[in-house]
Amino acid sequence: MKAELANPLVPFCYLCGTARFLMYENFAPPQLLPSGHLLTGGVNYTCMQCGQFSGHNIPAGWRPPE
Repeated sequence: MKAELANPLVPFCYLCGTARFLMYENFAPPQLLPSGHLLTGGVNYTCMQCGQFSGHNIPAGWRPPE
């Protein structure tokens, strides 16, 4: 995953202006650690329309579409 972002983003291709063509390659949901802290989830994805690759933290509750 890339460095953490201050505000986790929903996956989206900014070159194509949509999430319609995204292929999700790695998804790590948020995890609650034994200390009680929440580890932010993340995702890596590629836009199958333009080839743009990205990876970043995601908002709590976001899941890849099925």
